[in-house]
Amino acid sequence: MMLKQKKRKMENERQVTIAVEKTPAFTETWYEGYVELDGEKHQFWLIDPVGGDYEVEVRWFFKKVPREVRNMYNNIINAYHNIKRERTGVLPKGAKFNTDFLKNQPDDRRKD
Repeated sequence: MMLKQKKRKMENERQVTIAVEKTPAFTETWYEGYVELDGEKHQFWLIDPVGGDYEVEVRWFFKKVPREVRNMYNNIINAYHNIKRERTGVLPKGAKFNTDFLKNQPDDRRKD
């Protein structure tokens, strides 16, 4: 079923219809996180689509993020997959695990 807005004539005599499905096509879980570099936190959202049809994605809160931090994109996703695997015992579809960058790092994750 769709929600539709009535057709309206625009200034240039064109008709436009806007339609939105009532049920979502897919759902996502959004997590907040950050990368700290030289004492400065760079915040991001990690987006995990429910059902595994799409790839996990990282989006930065702000446009101005140093290249060194942006280059950690894959490391952030790998860390997320590792944490998820440890908690659930399930290997995410298509996940690659490289935890070298986590060695000698304090484990400050919350235990749920």
